[in-house]
Amino acid sequence: MRAETDKGQSEFNMAISYLGRLNFLLSQADEAAISLNPHAWYHILQAIYRELSTEMKGTEGEDWTKKSMEINNNLSVYMRQKSRGITSMSPELYKGLHDYELFLRTTLERAGLQTKRQQDARRAMG
Repeated sequence: MRAETDKGQSEFNMAISYLGRLNFLLSQADEAAISLNPHAWYHILQAIYRELSTEMKGTEGEDWTKKSMEINNNLSVYMRQKSRGITSMSPELYKGLHDYELFLRTTLERAGLQTKRQQDARRAMG
């Protein structure tokens, strides 16, 4: 009988589930961006950030935590204005969300979580 701490490794892991969650969140982020819904867009990006946080290098996570606070402040201004009937998104809020998403997508690519491109198409699926 195995000891509690001596657990074997499974040939199955959470990779497919993880990639499925990322795919779903990225699709949701696209929809929120297209529909100019900054509240949803920000919170979806935060969920993606949590998923990718282990893939960030050096101080990237800290740096983007600070930047996300700036985005959150701009979002709070937007939400207050929206409650008064002003629904236009400031360029600063849009650019902040856009840059945040690009950073997350770059992290995704750098971590090797996107399909690699093959020079020879016959090797793409193998």
